[in-house]
Amino acid sequence: DCIVAGSRGGQVVLPELWRTLGEGSPPSVVINGGCAMTLPGPAVEWPVGVVTILVLGGEDYFRGGRPAREYVMSTRRKVPRGSKSTAIFYVREMEHMPQTDLMRIILQPLLLAAIYWR
Repeated sequence: DCIVAGSRGGQVVLPELWRTLGEGSPPSVVINGGCAMTLPGPAVEWPVGVVTILVLGGEDYFRGGRPAREYVMSTRRKVPRGSKSTAIFYVREMEHMPQTDLMRIILQPLLLAAIYWR
């Protein structure tokens, strides 16, 4: 099993699953990196040992106009200390709604990486 979440799914649905399942949560590929955003409400309880691959887009409005390096570093700071199961994949050309051709190229390898992470 592997969760693929994007946008609101990464901001709301995935954190709720994490709250419920904790370290028993399946691996996730998070398009737009929504789980790493600062939002109103309770802080995200990100399980340290759960495989999480964040896919960030350079053309995504979630970036908020920040320089690419700052965007990636601010996302990295949201990853729990001690996590050895989180990766950030930054695609400079990716928009908030990832281009179909791009997803055809990257989704399967990302899913396999999440599922088979050791």
